[in-house]
Amino acid sequence: TANPRNPQLIELKNVLNRLLDALQARVGSDMNEIQRVFNSYKSLDFTTEVKDANGAVEVTTNALGQEIIKMLKQSSDFANALANESGKLQTAVQSLTTSSNSQAQSLEETAAALEEITSS
Repeated sequence: TANPRNPQLIELKNVLNRLLDALQARVGSDMNEIQRVFNSYKSLDFTTEVKDANGAVEVTTNALGQEIIKMLKQSSDFANALANESGKLQTAVQSLTTSSNSQAQSLEETAAALEEITSS
């Protein structure tokens, strides 16, 4: 585009261009893309990312999404391990209950046999 003749307008144009460059470097080139990703995150969908991320906010948004994915996977792994271990614990408790009942029955039978022996 042609430069205006007014030096103040030239300075304003230069300031605005520097501002746009700074925004692009610090935020990114496509605010709609960032908003799309944030909306996905708000809906608890972390499978998307900012395409062609260059600005600091774009890059940080993608890093945040990746970190959340790692945390969710780790939580899922913990939940699966806990479910597995609680299943093992339930089996052990059932086995202990069965053994305790069997021992109680054996003690009752022994007590009855001793009573018979002592009363004869």
